[in-house]
Amino acid sequence: MLRRNHKHENRGSKDPAVRRAYRLREIESETGIPVSTLRAMIRRGALNPITAFGPWLIAAEDYEQLLSRRLR
Repeated sequence: MLRRNHKHENRGSKDPAVRRAYRLREIESETGIPVSTLRAMIRRGALNPITAFGPWLIAAEDYEQLLSRRLR
């Protein structure tokens, strides 16, 4: 019998399609902005990373703001 791992089942959004945060490499691959530039933006205070969970994550709201600034 196959057992499901319920340890992480209720974390985050109920809808798996809803993203709450993105890794720097994901942003790089989707936008073409190099990770080094993203890190420089974090140092300048233009992006606020989430650092509590290991690798830097960028909140979905901050990512959307980044995209809107880049598309102007």
